[in-house]
Amino acid sequence: MTDNTFTSYSDLALIELTLARNNQAAEVLIRRYNQLLFRIARGFTNNTDDAMDIVQEAHLRALQNLSTFRGPTGYAGWLSVITRNVALNRLRSEQRLEYYGDREIPSDQFHQSVSEPVMNQNILQLLENEIDQLPLNYRSVFILRCVQGLSSSETAHSLGLDVTVVKTRYRRARMQLQSQIRIHMEKESMSLYEFAGDRCDTITHHVLAEWNKQ
Repeated sequence: MTDNTFTSYSDLALIELTLARNNQAAEVLIRRYNQLLFRIARGFTNNTDDAMDIVQEAHLRALQNLSTFRGPTGYAGWLSVITRNVALNRLRSEQRLEYYGDREIPSDQFHQSVSEPVMNQNILQLLENEIDQLPLNYRSVFILRCVQGLSSSETAHSLGLDVTVVKTRYRRARMQLQSQIRIHMEKESMSLYEFAGDRCDTITHHVLAEWNKQ
């Protein structure tokens, strides 16, 4: 269980304690960014298990290289870049990395339609299904911009892209999603790809266990 003593600490304070091998501080640091990292990972894969593996590896790499973080701010961005690199390396190693560029994707590739009002309990799953159908280049940008709520510049930094590319891909991703889906997105976006409860606990415990072996 997380020690509430550390939950109000700044990233830098937690990092300093973690470097001193304080497990409770490390746990707070991991939990603080589990949601962000999971959403980044889901931008590169529509498989939840793969995304969890990416999050775990990214956290572990961050802990292993924590002494190289220059701070005092920007830990979220630093961690985001690590996560992106882990995701890309995994896709390359599995030969699943496809490049879609910025061409328009024919609308008939997105076959799911929503012609009737959707029950509230089904909205989130419907949205996730629609987003999962987006090409990787569009999906990774869309999740960070719309779901995570990052700015264009923050998204660009996290994904290693130019801001203009982010804006273009975000606009085209939105065009691919049907209008009724976008209406629901405005109301429900922050609940998409939630990473809490058992998922959060599992990743946190696995990362700490691996870190403590070193």
